[in-house]
Amino acid sequence: MPIKHSKISQADFAKFPVPTPKQTTSDWDPVLDEVENGDVISIPVKDDKELRGFRIGMARRAASRQLKLEFRATATNLAVRKSDQPYVAKPKKESADGQPRRRGRPRKSESQAESEE
Repeated sequence: MPIKHSKISQADFAKFPVPTPKQTTSDWDPVLDEVENGDVISIPVKDDKELRGFRIGMARRAASRQLKLEFRATATNLAVRKSDQPYVAKPKKESADGQPRRRGRPRKSESQAESEE
């Protein structure tokens, strides 16, 4: 089925509103703001699964702000503070042959293709 379309002039194109990127705010932003300012916070948790999720989620969000966090936990609370150690980004993984990693399923090598014939 062909897509219906028509040509428009550059002037008509200029009349269309310019898209503005949406500012995404997270529920974690105020929490991380407090930790970044040096406050120590406590978050109530229900179980180990929620504790792990909060810890991993906060650490990832803090890494995007170049922060390193310290965590302490009890059965019902997770305590978080800003670490004294500087944030160090993990180095990118390189493959063994020096080529950039390819995404997706690996291709069959030529030696496998020849042996199957």
